[in-house]
Amino acid sequence: MELLAKAEKGISNNALVVLILIAIFISVAGTWISLDKLMPITGYGTSATGTATATVNTTVNLVLYNTTVAFGSVESGEVNSTTDNNPGAFNLSNEGSTYINVTVSATNLWSSRTNPSAFYNVSCRNETFITCEHSKIFNGSFNMQSVATTILSGLPYNATNHSERVDISIAVPFAEPSGAKSSTLTFTGLGAF
Repeated sequence: MELLAKAEKGISNNALVVLILIAIFISVAGTWISLDKLMPITGYGTSATGTATATVNTTVNLVLYNTTVAFGSVESGEVNSTTDNNPGAFNLSNEGSTYINVTVSATNLWSSRTNPSAFYNVSCRNETFITCEHSKIFNGSFNMQSVATTILSGLPYNATNHSERVDISIAVPFAEPSGAKSSTLTFTGLGAF
């Protein structure tokens, strides 16, 4: 009879609490497993790595400061040069992102002499310890060429030593007729490395 009385009384409160807790646990665990299968749950201590990449393009940018060398009035047989900074020399600057070699060519300065001639010369000052093309230089300069000729090798691009002065020297031929004279110099920078 006691058993019958307990059965009529129903499930005890303790058993009911245990059943509810088991149901909650099964519900949470089932939700967790279902969501993890559909879409992994993050934020529970995982880590991932990534990589950022960039490529810096090589830039060759040769800038010419002091674009005009004006010797003024000269006489037949007179010799003049920019080595004394009167007039000032051409100033080349490597504003790019790589070492460069520099070539120079020029149109004829004199009507009585064509390039190359001993009456029109070019040289570099070698102030930045780069390679001036000394194999082509006679007495510190070489005859100006009408075709591109390398004058500087490995002009650096860093902030401290990226410019070089290029000097011009002239000797007026005795047979040169009077009048205004000019020559166009073309400096070209090419990637050295």
